Amino acid sequence: MSQPDFLYELFEDFMDDPANQDFSMDNGLVCRWLTGQAKISPKISAYYSKPSNQKKLAETIHQNLLPLMSDCNMAMQDIYTLFIQDDTISDAKKKNLASLYKPASSRLLFLAKLISFGMERQFIKRDTKNQKLIAGGALSPIVLDYIMDSEVPKPCRHFIGRDKELEELYTMLEENRHVFLCGIAGIGKSELAKAYAKHCKEHYTNILYVEYTGNLHQDITDMDFIDDLPESTEQERFQRHNRFLRSLKSDTLLIIDNFNVTATQDSFLSVVLKYRCQILFTTRSRLDEYCTLPLKEISDMNALFQLASVFYSAADTYRATVEKIIETVHSHTFAVELAAKLLENGISTPDQLLTRL
Repeated sequence: MSQPDFLYELFEDFMDDPANQDFSMDNGLVCRWLTGQAKISPKISAYYSKPSNQKKLAETIHQNLLPLMSDCNMAMQDIYTLFIQDDTISDAKKKNLASLYKPASSRLLFLAKLISFGMERQFIKRDTKNQKLIAGGALSPIVLDYIMDSEVPKPCRHFIGRDKELEELYTMLEENRHVFLCGIAGIGKSELAKAYAKHCKEHYTNILYVEYTGNLHQDITDMDFIDDLPESTEQERFQRHNRFLRSLKSDTLLIIDNFNVTATQDSFLSVVLKYRCQILFTTRSRLDEYCTLPLKEISDMNALFQLASVFYSAADTYRATVEKIIETVHSHTFAVELAAKLLENGISTPDQLLTRL
């Protein structure tokens, strides 16, 4: 079930109370509750602070949640262990609650009271090991388990020669939030974007990846959210996805790969550029009205020769000729790779290929 549905089952009594009829479980907020990004609603914690409602919670857990669990006794034992080993809880509180755990008949009441106690404690935001973002107070919920098929593909394992561009890209995204990585086909835009995601993953709470298909509106609609319902219309899916993406902050990076159109050809671009998260586009188009990083050929001959050597085992033997081939194809990354593969297949000798080129 989805995260909001889970909380509806857990807090059924609170939701059924006439006083809470206007309360709703917002997807984004629920996600932040469950990932330690936000304190749970004080309305919920106040409701379950009453002993009578804690007894209701114990009964609701018994009816709604235990039948869904494969091993509820093990889950209860794990929760108890976490509780006992928490050195921020006083011995008096541990003794008080632990007395309910020992008799099996009151074990669910122990769990209900422990949940209530946890909701009322001083809230400490989850440590993302990213001091800059913690200091800024601008963290997004973790969405890896919420948006499916959104992980960035791994870069080519032979990726080399772009250290300067990686640093420049990081600085530009920090300063401008939205950057268009521009360049001709085969120059390595997508690989640089993938390598950036891998190189800088510690700086982000989330990194999402979208392969552009020619329609940004449709691409957002087609994202696979875990709580999408089969009966939802495309418009309903889009509205929910767009609303969620708008809630993400600058600690999230969204990569939109192969955005090979102009701004006028996809009018939805102006909407996406209002998102608060960082967005990295790769594109063959000229979009000079936006912040762009033009990707040029790799200037380091040693790096390009190393790339050629990966695909051509005899590169060292014919180094002088291979370097001339690299110069002749204008140091174009993909052309260097293709030339090396051609030589490895034995279709041409280095001198024959150079002459043809």
